[in-house]
Amino acid sequence: MRHYFMRTVLAVLPLCLGVGCAHMAERQVITAFTTALEKEDYQTLKVHTSDDFNARALRTAEAMEDIQILRVPTGEVSVVEVQEESPTEKLVAVTNGKRTKKVYYRLKQSDESEEWVVDDVYLRQNKGGVKVDKSVAEQMDLLLSVREFLDTWHAGERDRVLSVVTMELADSLRALPPEHLDRLTKQVVAEHGASKSFRPKAQLDDDVAIVSLPRPTGKMILKMKLLEDRWKVADVAVESRKDKEHIESLRKTAMAMQSVTQFLSAYAEQDRERLAKVCHSKLYEDCLALADLSQEQLPSSTLDGAEYYVKMEGRQADYIIEQPNRVVRLSLSRGGVELQELPEDSPYVVEEVTLYETGGVTDEVAEKRLSVVFTGQAILQLFQEAVRDGNLPMIRNLVTADFNERVWRMVPNDDVSQLAPHLFSNPIDRVVSTQFDGAVSRFTVSQGGLDLTYVLLDHRGRVRVDDVKFENADQIVSMKETMEILLPIRTYASALAAGDTETLQRYSSNDLNRLVWTQAESVPKAGQAVISHLGCPLADIREVGTDSMMVVLGDENFGAKVMLVDEHGHRLVDDIIVVNGKQPEQRAFHKRVLRTEIAYHASQDTLPSRQKMTPTMPSPGDTGSAPEVLTAEQTEPAEALPSQPLPTQPSAEPAWPSASPIQPASFEEFAPQELMEPATEAIPTGAIPLPMEDEELPAMSFRPVEAEEWDVSLPIEPAPTTQAVEPTPTGNSTSKSNFQVIPDDDAFASPPGLE
Repeated sequence: MRHYFMRTVLAVLPLCLGVGCAHMAERQVITAFTTALEKEDYQTLKVHTSDDFNARALRTAEAMEDIQILRVPTGEVSVVEVQEESPTEKLVAVTNGKRTKKVYYRLKQSDESEEWVVDDVYLRQNKGGVKVDKSVAEQMDLLLSVREFLDTWHAGERDRVLSVVTMELADSLRALPPEHLDRLTKQVVAEHGASKSFRPKAQLDDDVAIVSLPRPTGKMILKMKLLEDRWKVADVAVESRKDKEHIESLRKTAMAMQSVTQFLSAYAEQDRERLAKVCHSKLYEDCLALADLSQEQLPSSTLDGAEYYVKMEGRQADYIIEQPNRVVRLSLSRGGVELQELPEDSPYVVEEVTLYETGGVTDEVAEKRLSVVFTGQAILQLFQEAVRDGNLPMIRNLVTADFNERVWRMVPNDDVSQLAPHLFSNPIDRVVSTQFDGAVSRFTVSQGGLDLTYVLLDHRGRVRVDDVKFENADQIVSMKETMEILLPIRTYASALAAGDTETLQRYSSNDLNRLVWTQAESVPKAGQAVISHLGCPLADIREVGTDSMMVVLGDENFGAKVMLVDEHGHRLVDDIIVVNGKQPEQRAFHKRVLRTEIAYHASQDTLPSRQKMTPTMPSPGDTGSAPEVLTAEQTEPAEALPSQPLPTQPSAEPAWPSASPIQPASFEEFAPQELMEPATEAIPTGAIPLPMEDEELPAMSFRPVEAEEWDVSLPIEPAPTTQAVEPTPTGNSTSKSNFQVIPDDDAFASPPGLE
């Protein structure tokens, strides 16, 4: 029995020894590796690993700290499976201790000693249900490359700084002056000096990796690329709770800094050829090309120790330089809006330079833009000359869209000189002061003996005139608001002089059209009498309700009071009180006089047959044409009528408002005729009121205007009292109205001008 047992053992032993020895060799190699790893024995670990593993994962002594981050399992090794890939390479699956999770070791036979050593270790990870085997050698190579990047940038040696980044990033950094590069590198790695804080998290995908490094105020994110078996930094982002330390992209920041330093250098040297390359075309062509660059000093390209930081958002960047009592912001952009995909090497160009200056008595911050500083005076000079010369196309090109829409789009080509203030015939003598507030700038100039303030708006480097203002009697007068109000009045007067009933309908209210202009195809002679009155200087503007205002022209001896109403989105003439003297009998309602004359002609059958017309107003997008009137038979809009010269009333005062704030006016001054005291005089014999559809036309007489209806204080000195005169045949009196008011005892006489 004993001999049988021995024979059995001896028979099985060679087989067990063969298998056991093979597994024992792999187990011994892997055990030596994990033991050295557990003891952090750097030299022993290098002995039991291949040369390739040493070069990639153990090339520095700090590798012992980094390899702990990967958490390679240690403990008793159990070989689960061995797969021979070649006579000199095998893949071994093991477990450690009580763990059931497999770890894969690639073993390689050394060329020198022919002993088996560890060539790599693979840790299986489960991401989103997908099992991925990660190479310890690759991960260690990446972590060591990150550590080398931090150490090199801490040292700050220029050549080494550029050697650990990709060629594209190196090119962007190489273009920076040494002081800028040194400061930028320190900003990136400032909070990563201590090795204890090195706890990166990495994501690998073939030859690209994203490494996140926590820092006290946020984190750093490195984008790495594997180039020729070496990891290099392609870009860096720093997320910081400190705004000035935030970096969206190191490469973009370097590109922006490069453009700024080139701009500041070219600006200081007044090198316009170099400026054109680093400036947006609008800034260069509209501002810097012909400007005196010595007029405004900017920081030097070296910044002379000034603090600076870069803010980025999409394709835009702001480079902010902080100096004593001044902050300079350079706004940059890269690529055009039309480019959907922007090339990575697309450079930044300077769009605008804004200066924020503090100091003075009030410590207020003045914000001024370089485009306005250099072009503001030229723009207002060109505007003054264009208004003086009546150059409407030039005016429209020099003003803002709002100024165009409200005023200049509606001005006929021939009426600029008559509508614009006469003050603009005087040149600008000098600039008194400037005030900058971002996109809005105010240039106060001495012109024609007055201080005028030109309000300029800047949009992306293009400076335009938005308004001209001046102070009079503690009130601010606006050219834009004044001309917007005067425009329908002057156009109405021009149409009266030309006998243009269609234009009169366009600029008349519904009520004035209904009662007057739809009743006749020609302008009554009594209507032409108001022309010279409408050419008087503006004296006052007053609100009358929410949708109407009263415009006072001239003075209490000679002028007019015009009621404007808002209809169809436009200000239209509703009625005019003609002022030909101080006495009530020297004043009359324009609308009432016209109705009286029309009624008289109708009774004599001397007026041509009338057409019923419906006024239509221009759309907001219309350009250059006045509102149109369509007859009931017309299907096409009426053609735009040529402008007519406006007769003017000679006056020593300039055609500029002496007061402009809109004030409430008394209701009696422009009460609807139905609410006013009706006249008791009879209608002239034979006069038949015109039927207005279903309206019953009240009997009207030409009565004087009561004194209490004209309680308007005018700041203009009253002219000498004038006497009413007989109408002149031409209707173009230059000093008095050609309209004679009939006294009460002549209430039944023929209307004036028709004797």
